[in-house]
Amino acid sequence: MFSAVGAPREFSSISLGPSAPAIAYCRTHRAVFLAELKDFIRFPSVSAQPEHADDVKGCAAWLAEHSRRIGMERVTVVPTGGHPIVYAECCHTPGRPTVLIYGHYDVQPAEPLDEWQSPPFEPMVRGNDLYGRGASDDKGQLFAHMKALEAFLQTGGELPVNVKCLFEGEEEIGSPNLTAFLRRDRHALAADVAVLSDMPCWRQIGRPSPNRCGGRLVSNWKSAPLTGTSIPVSMAESSTTRCRSFAKSLPRYTIELGG
Repeated sequence: MFSAVGAPREFSSISLGPSAPAIAYCRTHRAVFLAELKDFIRFPSVSAQPEHADDVKGCAAWLAEHSRRIGMERVTVVPTGGHPIVYAECCHTPGRPTVLIYGHYDVQPAEPLDEWQSPPFEPMVRGNDLYGRGASDDKGQLFAHMKALEAFLQTGGELPVNVKCLFEGEEEIGSPNLTAFLRRDRHALAADVAVLSDMPCWRQIGRPSPNRCGGRLVSNWKSAPLTGTSIPVSMAESSTTRCRSFAKSLPRYTIELGG
């Protein structure tokens, strides 16, 4: 079903290559990106409520089609005992590291509805913020990765790493079918590092976050050097015990950003 490119390997550094065209693409497509994110948020993909089962499936289908449109390959909507998993990849360089990106497209129930200033599934921009159920957890975070991949792929740039994406629809109900999926396809999902796009992303005053050359990528349990061209990122301030154990097993590495 999936590519086997990317058996775990140690690596000390990777160069992301010239990123100016991709950054320019993001800037010129900002309005399009925002409109697409709003479309994504409009799906009431509430995994905990049976009456929204069709909405969850519809959201998975939308995400799969969007993945194909931006240039991802082997896009698959994988049935489970509950809500489907969406898988996509772009693996063309066997000699380079493989990154597995995890996220989820299901959301929490929006009740109580009378506490919302605007309808939860009709996203609205107020000031510099987008309000809607899932805008932060986790559709916005997931979508940021998708748009970064699109920017590289649509500007003719070669991805500096192999990428595999795993987006589930049951995170908000405890991921009851994820473990079986991971065990079944563990070899196909092999990667050098996993990136979890499901973290606290609101920057807090007085808390460190890497945002420039020479910064340090810091979490509650691990830090790693970050070097290269200035790039804004959100800091992952906490994670689960499983993520901590995984992170501690990884080799230390540096990411070099080309200009």
